[in-house]
Amino acid sequence: HYPNAPWFTELCDEYGFYVIAEADVECHGAVAIYTGSGEKTYGDIAMRDISDDIILDREQRNVIRDKNHASIFMWSLGNEAGWGRSFENAGRWVKSYDNTRLVHYEGSTHVTGGYKADLSMLDVYSRMYDSTEEFKRYLSDEKNTKPYMLCEFVHAMGNGPGDIEDYFEIIYSDDRFAGGFVWEWCDHAIAIGKMSDGRHKYAYGGDSGEYPHDGNFCVDGLVFPDRTVSSGLLEYKNVIRPVRASLVNGETGEVRLENKLDFTNLSDYLYLTYEVV
Repeated sequence: HYPNAPWFTELCDEYGFYVIAEADVECHGAVAIYTGSGEKTYGDIAMRDISDDIILDREQRNVIRDKNHASIFMWSLGNEAGWGRSFENAGRWVKSYDNTRLVHYEGSTHVTGGYKADLSMLDVYSRMYDSTEEFKRYLSDEKNTKPYMLCEFVHAMGNGPGDIEDYFEIIYSDDRFAGGFVWEWCDHAIAIGKMSDGRHKYAYGGDSGEYPHDGNFCVDGLVFPDRTVSSGLLEYKNVIRPVRASLVNGETGEVRLENKLDFTNLSDYLYLTYEVV
């Protein structure tokens, strides 16, 4: 979400990553203040007159700063900040300023107070952590023409991420499913020395007696705080492998290979050997 460092997109240009560039708009603070009120949580700020210019300014700063980066194919209006007039106005500006890229915002699915939302400036239907049943429901309705995208999924916390293969079976089954983004890349924790057995020790929310804090909720990445690989990352790597093989005929040993790469012919990328035992 909303990467601040301009060098990030420069590196993505160089190494060939796709990027959704997101404006720095998030309203979790409002949720902490108005806990228990569905009307005054994420959407409260987006519905206030005072927010119009503030949100528009952040959208403009995001687009104008990064508009010349080839890695960016989509703009995101923000993250978990509800929906209202402020986002509609900002979204229209983004579309008018740069009609060459798609526009995304997951918060549009959380309209409150009977507000009649205008989502015409959004090009994708974005959700977080939907079930596979919800995917099937959306994709089975022919009226749903916008690509389905998960801006967060398979939360990599605790013994997660889980059910990755189940997700990708559906993602690969329908061209309208644009894929998703694992939350998140790395554990956020503070190194506080080593334990008696030599292993590194890390602290997280509350370990220093501070309040408020989010406990271990920031320790939810595919890599550990020192960036070593977790088993979750190995599982994810396996599921998104660039080539998938399926058995066509066991008697003849015929195997079907499916190329999941966008631009590379498999003959230019690898060679295959196998042995029938």
